[in-house]
Amino acid sequence: MSRALLYLVSALLVVGFAAALEPKGGLGKPKEADKEVKDAVNAVSRQIISKARVSSNTILIPVLYSKQTVAGTNYFVKIRLGAGQGGQYIHAKIFWDLKGKYTLVSIKDANGPDPITFF
Repeated sequence: MSRALLYLVSALLVVGFAAALEPKGGLGKPKEADKEVKDAVNAVSRQIISKARVSSNTILIPVLYSKQTVAGTNYFVKIRLGAGQGGQYIHAKIFWDLKGKYTLVSIKDANGPDPITFF
């Protein structure tokens, strides 16, 4: 076997093994909101406020999120509307495409204890 072919086969095995370790298409375990998801929410905040029909000065506070790896990334985010205690919650589905653009896909009303699920 030529050296180039050996390198190619080795590289394919490594890439295939790495891909097998990261589940594709499934919804990941919920995590506390971090900079990554806060950036996603900020990028589509106007659309979230419009769809949720809340005041334009409403503070959006990402609390938890789960990710789904597709041809890009779907973020399923639990967001508290406003900074007060026991406020209103929504879940937002935000898509990040392979070109780095965020799009709000949908939102739904939620309660504080509601788990993050597909919608």
